[in-house]
Amino acid sequence: VFNVPPPHDALSVMALELEPCARETPPCVPPKLRQKKNRSTEPDAATTNSEEHDA
Repeated sequence: VFNVPPPHDALSVMALELEPCARETPPCVPPKLRQKKNRSTEPDAATTNSEEHDA
């Protein structure tokens, strides 16, 4: 099932290497957004998570 092409795999690996925290963050939240939130509003990210779960 994990038969992704090399370019895709490399991108995936690079993304994981660039943001290891992305794994604990929901996939719906883009890495760039997460970085901004983590930098300024850490609690806000948690609130968004709760809201998404509620929805």
